Amino acid sequence: GLSGQYYYARVTANAVPDYRYSNTLQIQLAQTVDNSVSSGILIAPAVDGSYAIEVEFLAGTPNPGATGIAVYENTVHPNLIPGYEANTIQRYCNVTPAANNGSLLAFISLYYSNAECLSLDENMLYPYRYHSGQWYRMPDGIVTRHPADNKVRILGIATFSDFVLIDETSGQMPISNTIYTNIKVYLQGAWDATDNDLVTNINPDIPLTSPYDASISVTEMPASAVDWVQVQIRSLPNSANVAEESMLLLSDGTIQDSDGGVPGVVAPDGSYYIVVLHRNHLGVMSLIAHSFVPDAYTTNLADLTLSNACYNDGAPNTGVIEVDTGVFAMIAGETTDSGTANGTITDPDKAVINTTNGSTGYQLGDTNFSGTVTDSDKAFINVNNGKSCLVPQESISRSGGGRGRRSSRRSR
Repeated sequence: GLSGQYYYARVTANAVPDYRYSNTLQIQLAQTVDNSVSSGILIAPAVDGSYAIEVEFLAGTPNPGATGIAVYENTVHPNLIPGYEANTIQRYCNVTPAANNGSLLAFISLYYSNAECLSLDENMLYPYRYHSGQWYRMPDGIVTRHPADNKVRILGIATFSDFVLIDETSGQMPISNTIYTNIKVYLQGAWDATDNDLVTNINPDIPLTSPYDASISVTEMPASAVDWVQVQIRSLPNSANVAEESMLLLSDGTIQDSDGGVPGVVAPDGSYYIVVLHRNHLGVMSLIAHSFVPDAYTTNLADLTLSNACYNDGAPNTGVIEVDTGVFAMIAGETTDSGTANGTITDPDKAVINTTNGSTGYQLGDTNFSGTVTDSDKAFINVNNGKSCLVPQESISRSGGGRGRRSSRRSR
C-alpha cells in the first residue's frame, strides 16, 4: 500500500482440481477523501492467459478491503442443479469481499474461451450466483452479453460469492431465489400524530423471537422496532401464499428483514400481492402486485400507506383507516386469538383487555402501544367495531405461538 491509500486483493490456493489463481492480479484502486473508491478493477486470469473474471468497483463504493477472487476451471459448480452440467461453461468464479464490507457495488465480467463454448450458444449464456445453499438468477435489466469479447457482464451487483454461466437455450435453470422489495405500512394503534410516525414504547418488551414463527429471531432488537409483523406474498388476490416471513416493522413504517436488510422471501422472481398481518390489527393486502427481484439494492417501494394502495371491498380505502390527511394505516382492535383469527372487530375483542387490564410489557390487549393494558385500549374496538379484514383467505395466528409458512430460511 501507499500510505494506506490503496487497497489490495487477496487470492488464496484451494485443493480443488484445476483451481487457477494468480499472484499478479491487476489492481487499479484509488481512494477518495471520504474513504470510498473512486475507481477500481481487479482481474483474475484463466490458465490460458485470458481473463476469467473482472471485478470493477463502482465510484463511491465503500473500502473493498481484502477482496478475494478465485477461478475454478475444467469443472462445473459442485452444487449445480442436476441435469444442467452440459448447459454450463466448465468454469466458475468466486468473489469474496472482506467480511466487514458487505455493501460493495461492482460491475462483474465473466469470461469464457471459445473451446468452452463449442457446444453452447454464447448468445444464450446467462449468469447465476450461488450463495449459502441457494441459486440466484441475475435480474434481466443488469445483464449484457458481449460475444465478440467472450464475456457476459453484470452491471452493478452488491451481493457476491460463486458465479456460473448457464446456456438458457432450453430454458432457465429452475430455482427459487430470495427475492426482495421494500414495504411500508402503518399501524393505527401505534400512530403518533405529533411526529407522524409510529411509537416505540413497547420496544424493550418486544420478544427476540417472532410470535409468528419460533424459528425466526434476532440477537438484539433494533431501537426503532415497533413490533413483529408477518409478510406473505401471493400470485393472485385469492390464491394460496407463495411464501411468507416474519419481519420487523420500524417507526418510519418501513419493514425490515430479521437479518437487518430489505424484506426478502424465498420464491421465484416475479410480481406478487403483498399481505401484512399484525397480532392486534386487521391484515391488509396490496391492491396491485408488486415486483420482487433477486438483489435487494434494485428494489422498488410498495407503499401501503398511500390512498387506494390496499385491497378493498370495491370502495377505496375500506380495508384501512386514515390516520392523517392522505395517510392510511392498518385498523386496530382485532385481538381475537383463535389460531385463524375471525378477521372482524367485535365486542368480544375487549375480553383480552378485561382479563389483562393493568398488565405491562408485550400484551395483545395493548392496542394503543402505550406499554400498559388499560380501558383506553378499548377505544379502537369501539370506533372500529364491525370492520373486517378484507384480505381473501386470510389465516394466521396473531399472538404468541403463531406459525408461519416459508419455503425455506434464507441466508444472504
